[in-house]
Amino acid sequence: MANAIELARFYLLEAARLADAAQVSAEIDQADKLRRWLLEGFAETEVLVRDVVRLGPNSLRESPKARAALAILEKHGWLVRLDEGAVVRGSARSEGWRIVKPS
Repeated sequence: MANAIELARFYLLEAARLADAAQVSAEIDQADKLRRWLLEGFAETEVLVRDVVRLGPNSLRESPKARAALAILEKHGWLVRLDEGAVVRGSARSEGWRIVKPS
């Protein structure tokens, strides 16, 4: 009985580990969709959360999801955060990013 419990515990921990790995992959996939959209379908050089929510990929049309994808792109060097108060399209913005185009 003790061995069966230990085996069940092992498989439960493995299932949890694999589920966590799948979640990370989904977040990376969303960030990649956003990256492709920014490079291929977005005409501006700076991007705001509002731009992603209004115009971006359908799966990122909620602020928390858009911010998460933007943060991943920033972490990997595809975006550079603008200083708070930077003027983007005629208005000072509290948050925004400059898109880094590949060479």
